[in-house]
Amino acid sequence: MMIRILFGIQNEEKDAIWDEVEMYNLSETINKILNINLECNDSITYGDYFADSPDKEIIYLHINELINDEELLEQDFPEYAYLLYINEVEEYPEYVAAIEARSDIFVKLRTTEV
Repeated sequence: MMIRILFGIQNEEKDAIWDEVEMYNLSETINKILNINLECNDSITYGDYFADSPDKEIIYLHINELINDEELLEQDFPEYAYLLYINEVEEYPEYVAAIEARSDIFVKLRTTEV
């Protein structure tokens, strides 16, 4: 059983509108906090997103919007422009601790067993 945690991140204006430059800067902030290297990937459904590895995707950063449908990816959390998912948190507790320590940026939204 795998545990996934979802964190929400508001944009600077706090109006839930995402921006490409802002998302890139956020990925750089996450890289520094976690000492990892998120890389930009592209998905037909999700558009651009950042992940630590295209194979594993332990950590990935998305905008809160589905590209084709123009709907929210996480409809329960419309106030967040960006979403950070951490998978397999039982294997990477240091990532969760580092993100939770930055409550000025990240808000824990949901913990799910997959």
